[in-house]
Amino acid sequence: MKREQCLAGVLALLLTGCSASEPAPSPAAESHSPVCTDWSALTPYETPKEHYTRRYAEFTDTVIPADDYGPLIPFHGATLGRSQNGWTDSFPLWGLVTLEGEVVVDPVFSSAFAPIGYQSNGQAAGLSDVLILTKTVEVPGGEPRALSALCARDGHWCTEFLYSYDWEFFFDLDLSKGIPLWKGDTQMVFLDPADGHELRAADARPYLEMGMEYPWQLLSNLRVEERYAPFEITAEDGTPRFGIADLDAGTHILLDSDILYLSPFSQGLCQAQTVSGSGYLDGNGQWVIDPIYGQAGDFFSGAASVRNWEGHFLFLSPDGSVLLQAPEWCTEVDLFPGSFPLWRCQGDSQSLYLDADLTPIELPKDTQRSQVLNDGWIACMRSDGGWTLFRQGETCLFSSELGQPQTVQDGYALLQVPDGGAWSLVCLKTGDSVSLPHSTFADFQRDAITGQSYIQTGSEELQQWTLFRLDGETISTCPYGASDRDSLEGGLILREREDFSTLLTQESETVFCWSIPTPWD
Repeated sequence: MKREQCLAGVLALLLTGCSASEPAPSPAAESHSPVCTDWSALTPYETPKEHYTRRYAEFTDTVIPADDYGPLIPFHGATLGRSQNGWTDSFPLWGLVTLEGEVVVDPVFSSAFAPIGYQSNGQAAGLSDVLILTKTVEVPGGEPRALSALCARDGHWCTEFLYSYDWEFFFDLDLSKGIPLWKGDTQMVFLDPADGHELRAADARPYLEMGMEYPWQLLSNLRVEERYAPFEITAEDGTPRFGIADLDAGTHILLDSDILYLSPFSQGLCQAQTVSGSGYLDGNGQWVIDPIYGQAGDFFSGAASVRNWEGHFLFLSPDGSVLLQAPEWCTEVDLFPGSFPLWRCQGDSQSLYLDADLTPIELPKDTQRSQVLNDGWIACMRSDGGWTLFRQGETCLFSSELGQPQTVQDGYALLQVPDGGAWSLVCLKTGDSVSLPHSTFADFQRDAITGQSYIQTGSEELQQWTLFRLDGETISTCPYGASDRDSLEGGLILREREDFSTLLTQESETVFCWSIPTPWD
């Protein structure tokens, strides 16, 4: 069966109840211009020729598990059109292709992506070994609806299409411990990224029946590594009441009405605020640390910062004992998790940094001011205008001409020079630097399959995106358009355009090319 015929059949199924009639051809407009233009000399634009093979001879609309695909790459392969109330919208459809250009699933998914969130240690985490796939599914006895499945990146397993997702949960949770997805209208589950089975589930129906207004009020407080989760209901007299759900036992308790706020549990304790102050409760609703503080934060690595009513910050252990008192000039305490976690005590004109054990970190001498970048790196400005990039046991010096450090990844630092347009890329090990062209935006990216780091810049002046290797060599450029993008997938350049998708080697050899038909082709 021809691909176009099969694709048209799938699009027709997805557009049940919606139609877009083809407009009647308009009569040719009579030209009154005295100038005649000969367009014959121009080379007409042609979509690149298709270049791919198929794993399966027929149109394939589902992941057929196999052990020899290798990493699968989502590609934009079709556009779904929908006309409603005089407006016409278009939505991309995605398929899956191997690194060798072999199509495994035709473009049927309304989304196909690797979930990206922030680990509990604060380090950005892209899960390259799983994909979330979404497509329209016929629901027995109901209307078709968009549902999702979790799939191994190499396609050797795929769950059923039973779930939906909420972007908010991807950014707040440690996805390596479990992928949070909705199941039905009231249940949230965590799926194991290793094999897709359900690690933990929580159903909000009992709490909705008690007076909880929305399911997310319970589910947004759920953590896969914690046994307990707080919830809030509205009592019969209209006042809020808080409770604690025991996710292992399937039971819950309601707390006294003087509780004004509960945080999600962290290391077995949750912050609780009353009219008299803030403290910490255990899963049984018992005070472990009495509510005698004006402000309290979550526990991390065995410590939490609190502020007493005199305005002084303290660090407490889980049993309530004081581990350390911050300097009196401290007006704010921040936690920066990561592979090298640290705390910062901030005042009007000075800072104190502490490691995970609350040991003070001595900054380099001649530091005028400082700021935390990422993963424990501290950028310290010197009196000569240069910068020192500092982390425990590692120190790198930069001249003022190179610019101010912005971010660090895999032993390289990106610095923006004083004029605010040019960027420098510096190897922290050797100190070697390369200059990148003027650009509005520059940041590290990572190949989700190989883990290779590279640089992406965007220039409003040139109206283009550019990818660079860490040696400063250009990988590719593409227009600034909303539908145009280049990225690295498995060491190949994935090039998405409005009318075609390609996979190219970094030497510009075509591995895969798929022309994208519009809904009216």
